[in-house]
Amino acid sequence: MERLQFLKCLEGICTLTSDQISLLKTALEDLVQPGAQQSNVMSRIEHNFANDPLCQHCHSHLVKRWGHQNGRQRYRCNQCHKTFNAFTGTSLSHLRVPGVLDRYVDCMVTSMTLRPAARKCGVSLETSFRLRHRVMEIIENDKAERLQGIVEMDETFFRESLKGQRQLPRPARKRGGLKSRPKPKSRGLKRAQTHGVKHQQTKQIPVWVACDRQGKVTDAVLEHISADELYGHLNHRIAPQTPLVADAHLAHEAVAAKLKVVLKELVSSSGETVIEKVFHIQHVNAYHSTLKVWINGTFRGVATKYLYRYLGWRRLLSGNALTNKLFMERIAGHWV
Repeated sequence: MERLQFLKCLEGICTLTSDQISLLKTALEDLVQPGAQQSNVMSRIEHNFANDPLCQHCHSHLVKRWGHQNGRQRYRCNQCHKTFNAFTGTSLSHLRVPGVLDRYVDCMVTSMTLRPAARKCGVSLETSFRLRHRVMEIIENDKAERLQGIVEMDETFFRESLKGQRQLPRPARKRGGLKSRPKPKSRGLKRAQTHGVKHQQTKQIPVWVACDRQGKVTDAVLEHISADELYGHLNHRIAPQTPLVADAHLAHEAVAAKLKVVLKELVSSSGETVIEKVFHIQHVNAYHSTLKVWINGTFRGVATKYLYRYLGWRRLLSGNALTNKLFMERIAGHWV
């Protein structure tokens, strides 16, 4: 490039937007050190893994260092004789754009949608989608191990979404669910009519949430509201004789008996909202409201097959004063 052209480029830098500056910085870093760019969160993961390396194939601790490849430490297992690195067999394995992971985590802290995140990080829409799901796969099972004090639980419902599928088994409809619509007679299956065309039955997906008054949350996407499913999600997370507040439901009564907890049933049909001035489900209902606005408002609905992953993302965002650093610590903590 001639000197005059170079000076004109320097003058044009002052007019760039923040997104354009981010793209320019990424291009320059890749040009100076192609393939060597590493994110802070991945460096932290490698540091945690090096403190207690574990074979990703046979789970043996008898491993030793085995050189470097692409700037990453490799290990060799003395038991199965296979080599691996800190990311082998994980959702961050074979990540092609490690340098943008820190910026993408920052986008997830602010609940940024796919297209703006792709523009900010300088990647394609498909890469933005894959990065989001790689991170969500790490945190999808981060649930409260123990609920203490007064525990509230309740279910809410999302319409089944086939978002992203090419061929639908029913006529397409508007995604999301913020707009008011006639309340169905039952919370199971319902029939919908639009423009005189009779749709197939729209399935309602139950999402169960339990929380305590300290802000600890556990949740799950249910097949059916049954005592067996609820027991599987609550077992070992709640101690016997713990006060459990819930709406009147046969499944709630059955699971309370199996867990040997003290069930406080609210008969909402008769207008009962509080028992003994302290037992209510206002905290879990507030969580339901935030969850629905976040999924149906921010993302215009999510595919039902990925709903459980978004529940994990929402649990992490529900913590107080969440920052980019804390988000990275939670991700890197899985390798401790």
